[in-house]
Amino acid sequence: MKRPVAWRHLARIYEMVGVSSMARVAVDRDLYSTPELDALAADDRSAEEEALALARDRGWTFAEPEPYRWDAVHGEEALTLPRLIRVLERDVFELDEIARTTDDDEVASLATRVRQDRRALLAQLDTVYPGVTLPGAK
Repeated sequence: MKRPVAWRHLARIYEMVGVSSMARVAVDRDLYSTPELDALAADDRSAEEEALALARDRGWTFAEPEPYRWDAVHGEEALTLPRLIRVLERDVFELDEIARTTDDDEVASLATRVRQDRRALLAQLDTVYPGVTLPGAK
């Protein structure tokens, strides 16, 4: 059975804000924490609940996502700012595509909100750590 575009998009958002959320992994595993990242982790939990509610309203189900595997990440310096920023930027790019191409207004709205949360954190990180992603930045 072919799934609607909105189902695929909502499933990806659910995966992105659920147990695979970079913010949640970083905060829950004490890899990296700032008030802004803690707030994004909380926002992701809220977005996960909203994604599940939207799916339930439509009679859709999702496979349980695999937790993000940070096999190579351990210790205090595990999550560097450049890595964190790259993940956030990838999420923003993907969420922008979802918001533009989905065929469901509520899914588009959720994608837009999650994208804005990530953009806000990127802006805050750029203010505190300008140029951290420049070539050679560690």
